[in-house]
Amino acid sequence: WGAATYDPSATPTVPAGETKVVTVHNHTVPIFGQVKVTKKISGPAGGVKASAVFPITVTCNAPAQGQAGNYSNTFNLNANGTGTTPNLPVGTACSVSEAALSQGQLVDESYAWAPKPGDQNVTISAKNQTVSVDVTNTVQRAHGTLKVTKVVQGMDGHNGAGVNFSGTWSCQYGNDPAVTGSWSTTGAGSDTVSTNILLTSACSVTGENAPSAPPAAGDASYIWGSPTVGSPVTLTKANSTGEITVIDPVRRTFGAFSVGKTVTGGAAGVAFEDGNFTFHYVCTPKSGSAISGDLTAKAGQTANVAAGLIPNGSDCVVTETGKPAAKNPFTWDSSTITPNNGHFTVTDGQAVSVTVTNAISLKTVKVNLKKVVQDTTPPGHTGNIDFKLSLVCSLNGVSTTYGPIDVKAGATGQLDVPLGSDCSITEANPTPGQGLADA
Repeated sequence: WGAATYDPSATPTVPAGETKVVTVHNHTVPIFGQVKVTKKISGPAGGVKASAVFPITVTCNAPAQGQAGNYSNTFNLNANGTGTTPNLPVGTACSVSEAALSQGQLVDESYAWAPKPGDQNVTISAKNQTVSVDVTNTVQRAHGTLKVTKVVQGMDGHNGAGVNFSGTWSCQYGNDPAVTGSWSTTGAGSDTVSTNILLTSACSVTGENAPSAPPAAGDASYIWGSPTVGSPVTLTKANSTGEITVIDPVRRTFGAFSVGKTVTGGAAGVAFEDGNFTFHYVCTPKSGSAISGDLTAKAGQTANVAAGLIPNGSDCVVTETGKPAAKNPFTWDSSTITPNNGHFTVTDGQAVSVTVTNAISLKTVKVNLKKVVQDTTPPGHTGNIDFKLSLVCSLNGVSTTYGPIDVKAGATGQLDVPLGSDCSITEANPTPGQGLADA
């Protein structure tokens, strides 16, 4: 209640014998209070931008002092900021509500809002009362997942099944210490290494250990090639599961060998036709089918097996299958193949040199030359004369005379003549009267 007023006055004068009427007026006076709202943050407050503004609206069912319409106002508050309404009549009911929260109010995606609180309803119930309302939002950390996926590029059915692949990974959030760990798969597959990595972290695979076994048991020609590691990934709200792929290829290694041709005892075109010698090879790898082929080379030349054909570790044998025809008077003799009579193993990084050596030699035949004298009876010669006999031979278009040799009547002499020669016998004329019994 306000102060009373009196009409005509609180202290009237009443003459004797009169009656004075004094009217007392009692006035009501409005009384007021206020509503104060405070913006509060719980959780890691460092995740909220200093510039973040939170619109908080106070809506009441009565006008503020001096206003006509019901009171409503939005306070744009920073964290820990406050807003106070003007005077509101005691008994006024107000509702305090907050606008939707946004990711933009936070420093990055590693922070997230918990569900915002519901509207709060308050009533001013006493004179000069200030009703305090805390609007509290909770900040929490947001995490993602890192997955490492192993892909094996197999070959010939060797796909890494049963082989353990492993390595290390690292994720860096801002200036925080890196989060690290290891990954592992058996054969191709994926390993979810962590589900607790802060969003916006940059993650990478930092290494891969040597696989636990070679690609093919018992065949060392299959090896692991250099791995290909996928690019680093950044975990985001839109892509909270990061995947990095590590590719291990299976490779096969190959050796090489050559076959060189050597001839001793004669030259091409002279002792034998200037043609190709032929060779056959068979190589048996530690796994898979045998590999065979043929090579050709002239004397003094080397034939090479094509690169990428013979797997390392293959056991090979080389044989000679043909050679040019020998030219008279030469014939082919023995042949040798080194190393180990043409047997060898192809090894990584070392080319095998096979040498096939053929011997050729000039061959001669012995030709008997017999001297016959058609004599008289009694004999007209003494029998003590040497007749000079020769052979004139043609070979490959060249004529050569062999001899003379001395052969007595009735006797036989020998000359060595190259094989294949076409020969005729000649005799030097004896000296007149030589060896005759008389003139």
